[in-house]
Amino acid sequence: MPIEMPSQPGELLAIQSRAIACRQGPGAGINPRAMRTRMGSGRWQRLQWGVYAVHSGEPARETMLWAALLRAGPGAVLSHQTAAERHGLIDGPSSLITITVPAGKVITLEADFGWSDVGSWAAVHRMLPHDENGNAGNGKWLTLGAKNSLIHAQERLVVLLGMHDIMVVDTPDALLVGDIKRSQEVRELVDELNKKGYRAYTVK
Repeated sequence: MPIEMPSQPGELLAIQSRAIACRQGPGAGINPRAMRTRMGSGRWQRLQWGVYAVHSGEPARETMLWAALLRAGPGAVLSHQTAAERHGLIDGPSSLITITVPAGKVITLEADFGWSDVGSWAAVHRMLPHDENGNAGNGKWLTLGAKNSLIHAQERLVVLLGMHDIMVVDTPDALLVGDIKRSQEVRELVDELNKKGYRAYTVK
């Protein structure tokens, strides 16, 4: 999926399955204000940070693949199972969109899950790149002496000092800290919170 800039916006959108990155707008003759207006009116929808579908409704699989590539930036290519899917070498879509980026480049793609999504955090830890101590995370985080831990920080900086095998999930309205080996027990935690009247914090 090479990313080239055709002379007309319609050509670009046709190539990219109606997905467009904000950085491509000026070259395609679409100014940022027009993009914001279309987003605000609901005519467009955001698929990744700085990447939009130029329509409402459920995006096609091809559009989602393009959105991931556009978020990753120049030089990114589909790889592994996703490349096999794209070339018809496997029967159905891969469960993850796998992308290879140029050496030395680190990206973060968005995932739509809340802190109370059962069983997701151990899986997220397995999928993300790890540092030399087995720590992985999204957002702003720093560790000192921490090992095998997951940090998901949407806004605030999270710092771990000497902690092992924990998950820290910081969202605007709730903070989850726990043993990552017990992430399957989040279901029980959610049930208990609901009983105590905190249901608003356990649903998206």
